[in-house]
Amino acid sequence: MTLRLGVLFAIFFSIWACSSEGKVEKPPAAVPGRVASVVQKNVPVSIRVIGNVEAYLVVSIRSLVAGAITEVNFREGQEVQRGISSS
Repeated sequence: MTLRLGVLFAIFFSIWACSSEGKVEKPPAAVPGRVASVVQKNVPVSIRVIGNVEAYLVVSIRSLVAGAITEVNFREGQEVQRGISSS
């Protein structure tokens, strides 16, 4: 009996919520604004806050060939380009 009442209530609520009954909502009134001149400035890059940082994208770097790494010819954080040796 309770299940039937629940199903009946769900059907009634779905029909009631989806009916438009010819109501048309008016768009909100325009909000007055101000205009400013464009100015070029330096923007601080760092923000001091407490919180967690989550990577936008995580990738796995895998070798295309098998073997051991004998030397590393770059420093961590250094920008590298294909075909240019930094040794």
